[in-house]
Amino acid sequence: MMWTTDQKLDSLLRLPWTIRSEISPEGDRLLRVAEIASAVGSGSSDSEAVSDLWESIRASLAAYLHFEDSIPLPEGSTLPWSVAPHRYDGPVVAIIVRQRRESFLNEPTQEHDATGAAADWESTEPAAA
Repeated sequence: MMWTTDQKLDSLLRLPWTIRSEISPEGDRLLRVAEIASAVGSGSSDSEAVSDLWESIRASLAAYLHFEDSIPLPEGSTLPWSVAPHRYDGPVVAIIVRQRRESFLNEPTQEHDATGAAADWESTEPAAA
């Protein structure tokens, strides 16, 4: 699969970024992404700070992608487009399954069980010796 820049950016935005919150000396809420120093959001309310932070994260990640810089990722995360797809290099093996053909009589050889289902059916094929 060939990843577009927008697909890469959308994938990066879903990673579990570490966000730290603090209050500025002026009383504004500051949100920072630990892994990306340039991603900072601020605002007089929580919603303003969050909105500003996501704009900042998007812009920072877009710059990393544009300049093809190494992207600092959250711990344990990988870039999905950099992981090689699994490829099986072993021999190709064909498996042929043959179904045993039997024809059955319409009448069971034993009585029906409590559910009304026949317990056993008689095969018209000769028995194996």
